Amino acid sequence: MPGHFPPALRRVPTFKIPKLLGPNTGTYTVKLVVTDNQGCADSSTQSVTVTNCPPPGSQTFSYTGSPQSFTVPACITSIQVDVRGAQGGNGGNGQYCSNTVLGGNGGRVQATLAVSPGQVLSVIVGQKGSNGQSFCGPCTGGAGGYGGSFNGINGGNTSSGVTASGGGGGGASYVVVSGNNVLIAGGGGGGGANNHGNSSSAGGKGGHPNYGGNGGCAANTVASCTQCSGGGGGPGQGGQGFASQGTNISTTTGFQTNDGSVIISW
Repeated sequence: MPGHFPPALRRVPTFKIPKLLGPNTGTYTVKLVVTDNQGCADSSTQSVTVTNCPPPGSQTFSYTGSPQSFTVPACITSIQVDVRGAQGGNGGNGQYCSNTVLGGNGGRVQATLAVSPGQVLSVIVGQKGSNGQSFCGPCTGGAGGYGGSFNGINGGNTSSGVTASGGGGGGASYVVVSGNNVLIAGGGGGGGANNHGNSSSAGGKGGHPNYGGNGGCAANTVASCTQCSGGGGGPGQGGQGFASQGTNISTTTGFQTNDGSVIISW
């Protein structure tokens, strides 16, 4: 009968497992033995998994020209992600021109994402668009920067007699979770070319809520040539400040210079 047991055995006993650090992580079998004052004993065993949780930290991804991966550390269920698209290439300088027309800066998207320990995220970092050519004619437009699925658009080529071409658009930077593009920072548009002393427009800034940096246009001094520069990479080849998941979302238009980057903190 329950009332026949001594009071000490009517309560559920408690015990502490020694704290294990460093290389002592793993799964252990713990055995609890209880003996009453009459010498009667019973025992129970249970598996206990010991995991080292990392201190707060961050990892920065720079442009490499290929997708990269991030594995969520143990114990982490939330990360802060800072995604920055690449800048567009500068426009070339042609005859009688001396001023460089800059490409637009890349956009920036910041958000907090819910994750699971051990989950693998794919990271793509955009490349700055190539600069347009100068003093050539005909000239080849600058190449759009790498951005995975959202590369920057090439700058326009020019015909004979036109001595500069526009810059290529910057590539987008983005984060892929379970096959979905969840955070995208568009690249900036390429700068337009300066030709024959006529000014042209700079590339549009990446990261607009609906579209990215458009290419800058050059003064159309020769009707048969295309002097517009490439637009930044992003959905619809426009470059977009975009987040389909996450909380604390913010976007900044025209933030990043040079190549893009992705910074993940926990």
